[in-house]
Amino acid sequence: MGKIKLNLGCGDDRREEYINIDLYSNNCDVKMDIAKLQYEDNYVDEILSYHVIEHVDFQQAARVLAEWYRVLKHGGRLHLETPDCIASFKAFIEGDEHRRTQSVSLYAVTYSANRGNQAEHIYFYGLKVISDGN
Repeated sequence: MGKIKLNLGCGDDRREEYINIDLYSNNCDVKMDIAKLQYEDNYVDEILSYHVIEHVDFQQAARVLAEWYRVLKHGGRLHLETPDCIASFKAFIEGDEHRRTQSVSLYAVTYSANRGNQAEHIYFYGLKVISDGN
């Protein structure tokens, strides 16, 4: 069996060689709640989660991350990325009113017209985490 790799909260970002999982997208391989993964402990080799955790309530984020850790094999890899809120704030401050209402603005980073389906950002993560590959 090859490596088990999950792309959690994939939306339309389907990845080759990954099981693309999303509860709300019709473009995924598996419809599943990423907070309640239906995999055994220590089963998964790698998890991608790009621009997803900020959609989870901050107080629940630790439980979600613990769930992901539960399914990861010892030595497995978690790739976690969030929007750059500092760059978003900077674009908002430096932009004119037109730019402030565009998709790259703070408005778009913090709010969404798709309320109710987890599209809105609930929390900002301000620290940049860099992995050295170890």
